[in-house]
Amino acid sequence: MRGNFRWGQEVLAGVALFLGIFPLLFAVSGLLEGAGVPSPLFAVILVSACGTLCFSLVMDLPFVVIPRLNLVAFYLVLCGELRLPWRVALGTFFLGSLVAFLAASIPEWNRFFHRLSPNFRFALSGSLGLLLLFRGLLESRILAPQESGWFGFGDLTHPRALAVFLGLFVVSVGYGIRLKGATCFGVLATLGFSLWRGLWSFGMRGNPPALSPSLLFALDVPRALQYGTVGLAGVVSVLVFFEVFGSLGGYLMRLSTLGVQGNVTRFSRGLLLGTLMAVFGLLFGVPGLSPAPESVIGMAERGRRGLAGIVCGALLLLSLFAVPYCSGLPSFFAVPALFLGGIFALEPLSRVDFVDASEGIPAALLLAMTLGTLSFTGGMAFGMPGLALLGLLLKRGRGMHPVMYLLSAVLLWWLLAR
Repeated sequence: MRGNFRWGQEVLAGVALFLGIFPLLFAVSGLLEGAGVPSPLFAVILVSACGTLCFSLVMDLPFVVIPRLNLVAFYLVLCGELRLPWRVALGTFFLGSLVAFLAASIPEWNRFFHRLSPNFRFALSGSLGLLLLFRGLLESRILAPQESGWFGFGDLTHPRALAVFLGLFVVSVGYGIRLKGATCFGVLATLGFSLWRGLWSFGMRGNPPALSPSLLFALDVPRALQYGTVGLAGVVSVLVFFEVFGSLGGYLMRLSTLGVQGNVTRFSRGLLLGTLMAVFGLLFGVPGLSPAPESVIGMAERGRRGLAGIVCGALLLLSLFAVPYCSGLPSFFAVPALFLGGIFALEPLSRVDFVDASEGIPAALLLAMTLGTLSFTGGMAFGMPGLALLGLLLKRGRGMHPVMYLLSAVLLWWLLAR
């Protein structure tokens, strides 16, 4: 590897990535198990490790690939509210992910991404930070849903909240003094306090993990077609495509603001590979596998090359042997890492011009709706059509790529169809 490459810094970034996403995989596994998927934890960790290794090797960037929470939530809607059998729901996701992959194979996405206004791309990058910060607040239950339907403060004196506050304090001080490994120290501080207060404990709980044979190729595409889920598969395809689009585009833009050249030109390759990961995960019974916003945790720890992602993927594979001792690992252990990654990813917001209405209003819509829905698709469903419409009305859309109007129409259909 060439350039300003530092082995120690990349390895440390990989460890920080691992500590930031490993607790979240237990939460995803619990959601899938509640939907009837048998023993999904081993499969979730395995496909996350393989996806992270593959993406980091091909892109030479520290990406993590994990099941996305909003995609898993839609899968739960199919199994719960719509009462589809879990195999049929996986088949529906497979059809949708395959369509997203075919759309990503069109060799025009680099050009399209470059033709997006810098304002919109900076807003897309800054929304990574908003997503991570808000998710951290929810995972720690510092923010909690209220009866009114709004969010309010949770129990701030609960030992869980105190553990998170300690981790946030450690990571903030470490970040302020430019301490290498601040993320790791913050997560370990939260873990240590939780062990002391009895919120969690190590110990063998159950048998060693194994991949359930019933998960391999469990998706049932023929029955999905019999159930008439083509429309739902279309909704899934939009979700998968734009979640990968948002995560990848925002991440590459943040890298470009750091002076790392040549990364935005990899957008097409990353989009194709990211949608392929969604198809790959479904072969092991795991929906929603895609490049995650949590990847900026490694960037915050000065990870710039694929070695950080390779270290994270290797640690995920090794963690399979430790799963029996980590049963019930709380997801709030990851909050200090989410916090630092979120703070680091907010910087591009300072570059967004909100004065120019034709670009400022779509950027504001993108940010507000991404935060409100915790989804890039929700944000772009308002931001992209707003950018196209205002460009036409104010006669400033002459340099806009024609695909913008097609994507805007698709997103408007998705808003109505869902």
